[in-house]
Amino acid sequence: MKKRWAALGLVGACAVCCAPLLLPVFAAAGLTGAGALGGGLLAGVSLDAIICGAIPLVALAGFAVWTYRRRRAAQSTCDCQAACSTTSCGPDARSRLFE
Repeated sequence: MKKRWAALGLVGACAVCCAPLLLPVFAAAGLTGAGALGGGLLAGVSLDAIICGAIPLVALAGFAVWTYRRRRAAQSTCDCQAACSTTSCGPDARSRLFE
């Protein structure tokens, strides 16, 4: 019984923590899958070939979204550092602090 509660707690913690990370991946996967399915059916390709072709596309779309979000977060930290004054954080400021 305790293992069941521990597993439930672990699943709940993972769902709460990873939900913001998985939302863009699932959105990209859905759009890519819908596009591949529609294009494949219009071209007369079998469903097996569509699914096997969509799997790498979904992985690529998820990686692209992850890279975009990571670069956007890195740019936002750089903008803040450029706007802030670094003279109050230099080595001279540290020596004045401890005098």
